[in-house]
Amino acid sequence: MMNYNCRNFLYLNNHYRNHILKDGDIVKELIIWSSYIDCNKSRAEGRKVSKDLCINKPKLKDIYNVLKKMGYDAEIIKNKCYPREWWENTGYVKVKVDDSIHKLTIIKKICKNLK
Repeated sequence: MMNYNCRNFLYLNNHYRNHILKDGDIVKELIIWSSYIDCNKSRAEGRKVSKDLCINKPKLKDIYNVLKKMGYDAEIIKNKCYPREWWENTGYVKVKVDDSIHKLTIIKKICKNLK
């Protein structure tokens, strides 16, 4: 068990700003925008995966359902704008994952499960 004195807390607070301590494990929250996997978007517009993996007009509910089916703790956040498309309220899915998992890995798993 880790001793959470002031020094450790400051380190954890500064180093893991988007991380949550859960039963001694470090869990991070990832933001998944639908633009990350949209075939209609270019890489410059925010698509993160290749054309053969991407989905045509993905919906937040579909991304949420896939994440739940994969066993992740996820929630839909509505009325938020993707920074590259600040004029559109698209919303995003916030998912809690283990600290060792990379964002692109989760995005690719979402695409494979949606196809």
